[in-house]
Amino acid sequence: MRLEDLFDGDLLAEMTAGRYVRTESHPTLPLTILNYTEKAQYERVWNAVTRTCRGLIFDHGTGEVVARPFPKFFNHDEPGVAFDPGEKCVVTDKADGSLGIVYGTPDGVAVATRGSFVSNQARHATAVLRARYPDWRPPSGGTALFEIIYPENRIVVDYGAFDDLVLLGVVDIDTGDSTSGQNSVGWAGPIVESFGYRTFAEALAAPARPGREGLVVHFASGLRVKIKQNDYVTLHRLLTGFTARRLWQRAAVHAIAAADANVPAKRIAQALKLDPADVDGIMADPDWRATIRRIAPEEFTDWIDTTIADLARQVRELIVSVEHDLAGLRDLPRAEVAARVKDHPHKSMVFAALDGRSLVPQAWAHVRPEHEQPYFARPEEAE
Repeated sequence: MRLEDLFDGDLLAEMTAGRYVRTESHPTLPLTILNYTEKAQYERVWNAVTRTCRGLIFDHGTGEVVARPFPKFFNHDEPGVAFDPGEKCVVTDKADGSLGIVYGTPDGVAVATRGSFVSNQARHATAVLRARYPDWRPPSGGTALFEIIYPENRIVVDYGAFDDLVLLGVVDIDTGDSTSGQNSVGWAGPIVESFGYRTFAEALAAPARPGREGLVVHFASGLRVKIKQNDYVTLHRLLTGFTARRLWQRAAVHAIAAADANVPAKRIAQALKLDPADVDGIMADPDWRATIRRIAPEEFTDWIDTTIADLARQVRELIVSVEHDLAGLRDLPRAEVAARVKDHPHKSMVFAALDGRSLVPQAWAHVRPEHEQPYFARPEEAE
């Protein structure tokens, strides 16, 4: 199977030029990996190339396809996803790690991730494969696919100390036919859990499993869809979307409201340069930290506590500094005060204090984080 047999070369060139597909070359071998990009996901540019380039590996000297992963598959409720709910299917666990794609090298089998031959996950998986399963070889003409799970690669689901490669299935490179949850390759390690649901309707009605992502439904036609549990979706959005700046917003709004119970939401929004609707939403949940604690892992609540404590410390230190600089200024004429503090970095806070106004709003506005750093950034190789 050559690359040109899978899809049109002009379309590949167009998708690469448009930054919908990213290429990475192997550091020592004549191999290239093709992977769809965040731009393709965001703009929903899905075609024969972008769906197939999900860690597709080929020899750029001969054009031969070396490894062919599952094509891109979607959540069952996404627009454009069509299937027969009554069609026979195989249902497996939706493991929450990084996709591992096995390929051959002169030094033995190795593992790549969707976008890299040398990512941390790829290096770790290759080391595990060679050390723990030294005699195993993938099937001729087939690509074995694994979920790479280990503590340092946690996405959302907490697998504890588990560190291994979980066999997901095998793809026939020439035909694209694939298996799910079957050990047809003599694998001695763990295999993705399978369930007895016979149709999509049965899978959709399955009870949620605590601490798991969801299910993968593999229809007889070859189509795959994902069913993600609501609790996983909520926690994933929380962990991957919650940033220090969003945390500051909530902490600042509630701190200002606590300092002055009568301050209107509009004034808080003005002080922090936020949308008044966002302030109303934040104020509607005074126990937001408790809300997060109920569903978040312990390390996330530790991050919340640490970040809030650091912001609050900065606010206290700033207020103390301004109040210290007020010494000897309170009894001076306003014009003289203005002359003395014209170069003060927080002169507006100085005048607010002289006027008897709270320094809390300006202090919290000043400590606004400059960078949107998520608590937990989902690895590019994870999906």
